[in-house]
Amino acid sequence: LESIWDEGSYQVNFESFSVNTEKYPKKQLQNLLALFDLRFVASIQPIISLKESQQYFEGVRAGAFIKNAKGNFLIGQVRDKPVHFIDLQGPAGAIYWTKLIANLTNQSEIG
Repeated sequence: LESIWDEGSYQVNFESFSVNTEKYPKKQLQNLLALFDLRFVASIQPIISLKESQQYFEGVRAGAFIKNAKGNFLIGQVRDKPVHFIDLQGPAGAIYWTKLIANLTNQSEIG
């Protein structure tokens, strides 16, 4: 076994770019990974829930989400929640994505 892959149970209520530190305490996880020389691989989807949050408002202000033919942000659904998809091909989306990944890595201390 070389790594632990996690599809989303590390998140708080399956919200992208969050870490459930009650389920995954930082120091215990770091110690476990070090003890067995493992890597932790988090599956991160480029989506943001349409709820009032700092991440959501920053993405809207930056114009970081994919737009539909009418120029409005495309709305999709993931795990029964409405979401916007980060536009990874556009410069605003790429900058926004990079910032979110950096914040997640700092938050989790396991990156």
